[in-house]
Amino acid sequence: GFVENSMHGSSLRSIGFDRAVLNTDLTNLTYNLLRYEQVKRLNLKTWR
Repeated sequence: GFVENSMHGSSLRSIGFDRAVLNTDLTNLTYNLLRYEQVKRLNLKTWR
């Protein structure tokens, strides 16, 4: 999938819950920004 190929996987190693949450949040933000860019670049129709 996209995360494994383009973002080098979804594995997470960190010390502390707060760091794990921050890492997950940043990964999700990056994924959403990349998908948004793809939708705009390809001029895809969305559900709205």
